[in-house]
Amino acid sequence: MGCLSGVLAAASGAFAVEVLAAWVAVVASVSIAVTAHAVAQRYAYQQLEFTRTAEELERLLERWTMAADRSEDFIDAFVSECEGVISIQNEAWMIRWTVG
Repeated sequence: MGCLSGVLAAASGAFAVEVLAAWVAVVASVSIAVTAHAVAQRYAYQQLEFTRTAEELERLLERWTMAADRSEDFIDAFVSECEGVISIQNEAWMIRWTVG
């Protein structure tokens, strides 16, 4: 859409068509609005993912603090579950970076 604004501006100047000049601002404004919406959607998705990960880690922490017997097997399982939750978040990041 930014290219369209440039083409309209060039055509307006080259052919002295004032009507096209007014559309430059309209196309630029629409382009900015669409871009801002896309960025906001990305941040909303990230917030959802981070919230889910934080809630899962808090659930694991609560289970840790409530545990009476922290045997070596319990500790190993706890660490593995925490690593699993963080790994899922990292995989989501990797997918977002590779897909776009």
